[in-house]
Amino acid sequence: MAIINLSNTAVEKLQPSSIRKEYRDDKIKGLLVRVQPSGKKTYMLNYARGKYITLGDACVLRTARAREMAIEELAKAAAGKDPREARKKSRAGTFSEFFRKQYELYVQENQRGAKQALVRYRFLCKQVGMVPLSDFTAARIAKFQNQRKTEGVKDSTINRDVSAIQVMLEYAVKQGFLAEHPFKGRIRKFHEGWGNPRYLSREENTRLREALQVRDDSGREKRKRLNRWRQERRYKLLPEIGLYSDYLTPLVLTAMLTGLRRGELFNLAWQDTDLIAKTLRVRTKSAGSGKTRTVPLNAECRDMLIEWRQLTGYSHPGDYVFPDRNGERLDNINTAFRNLMKAAKIRGFRFNDLRHHYASMLVREGVQIYTVMELLGHSDFKMTQRYVHLAPNNLEDAAKALDRIRSREEKQEEQEHFERRWYKPVQGS
Repeated sequence: MAIINLSNTAVEKLQPSSIRKEYRDDKIKGLLVRVQPSGKKTYMLNYARGKYITLGDACVLRTARAREMAIEELAKAAAGKDPREARKKSRAGTFSEFFRKQYELYVQENQRGAKQALVRYRFLCKQVGMVPLSDFTAARIAKFQNQRKTEGVKDSTINRDVSAIQVMLEYAVKQGFLAEHPFKGRIRKFHEGWGNPRYLSREENTRLREALQVRDDSGREKRKRLNRWRQERRYKLLPEIGLYSDYLTPLVLTAMLTGLRRGELFNLAWQDTDLIAKTLRVRTKSAGSGKTRTVPLNAECRDMLIEWRQLTGYSHPGDYVFPDRNGERLDNINTAFRNLMKAAKIRGFRFNDLRHHYASMLVREGVQIYTVMELLGHSDFKMTQRYVHLAPNNLEDAAKALDRIRSREEKQEEQEHFERRWYKPVQGS
């Protein structure tokens, strides 16, 4: 490697050869010009053993500026900061920039439940979008958690936000935008108390079913009135509405009678149903636990799905069981379900609580808790333990079992006492 006095004129005169060549500056240690066989010339800095960074194209960058940049980077290295890693952090940009330029497309193409995930990330861009990606330290996250807490946000929501940030940072590390995860393993998430699951009382169950019936009846009447209006004007009539006016009744009843999660229902295709064997299959890609499972159907749910399949004009096994108006995947029922709860006069009940209602019915009927765990697709038994208190008879049976054990022990003690008193061994025998 040649050592020369780098100058604009000297660099211009350097000629390419069949191999790459490097020419070091005789003034700034580590500063060099790299000449490729193609003729491309680049200012480089060898700031440590085996470590290089690019300063710029020699056709654009003047020698004087290259020396200034080299001195700045060497000062960083002397202060214990790796210039290459510092550049990676700078390249990652802010949270919002990295999300838009790098991560958004990745989520759309690879993440399950991408639509909901993107909603969360776009919200986070409003909250912490201007923070450089490398500045998400444990202290920064703790500040974010406390701020959200004072705003009255639930602990579970805050934990989901932090998890979303963590996953994006892991992706940045994997792609080389960050040298290491800024806070991984150094934060504490809020404890999420399960509380008592919300399920429908007998009266609420009745009102819910009545509200669904009224909604379907109203839909049919509206269609009849519309067709009379169209007939008077010689317009083409719309198809008559059958037993269900749209997807809501079959969707709600299926959720209530199978315990499937919202996303599992949205992804359910007719090829996942076996109405003869009375089963539904939740595929790995859709399952909340990431594992395929089979859920049995009771007679009501099976008959309802048979009727619904005829109404949807089933034509292909891959068709969604609960499609939107365009036959595509359903992705939002918040307004429809909220209006249903209002009509049924049920308060404090979410769509996911239909899953709790399903589990509560099983437990109250004496189904073993481990069976309930399998049906719900829980990966953690603690999640299923929330329903144990709904089976008081099991607890009473446990207490009675202890009484039986104590009774046997007392009888054994009485027998041993009797034998010691009346059946003394004969001496000398």
